[in-house]
Amino acid sequence: MVTDAEQIIGTWKFSDTDFTRFYEDGTIHDANSLGQLDADPFAVNSYEFEDGRLIARELSVSGVPPCGGKVGSYEIRLLHLGQIQIVVIKDACVPRAGDTQGIYEHVP
Repeated sequence: MVTDAEQIIGTWKFSDTDFTRFYEDGTIHDANSLGQLDADPFAVNSYEFEDGRLIARELSVSGVPPCGGKVGSYEIRLLHLGQIQIVVIKDACVPRAGDTQGIYEHVP
């Protein structure tokens, strides 16, 4: 289980058109390409760890449904071969929950 941000800081790939980057400043950017992660993400969330779970709060979105003040709770599991699995524990924002859960590969 991931219980600390240092374990996941960096870039992760869910599919050929879905990338996530965890930053040291406590933000997560989601984009459709590596080049868009910094400059043009479709979603930016803040995150923190509480009791071993990642807590996500929306900061901004573009071109996807907004979550507003809804808070998401996720468990992140370390898998073999350097992958992580993000599992929804509770998130009333269905679009974010659907886009977030899954198995990710680390992008060096």
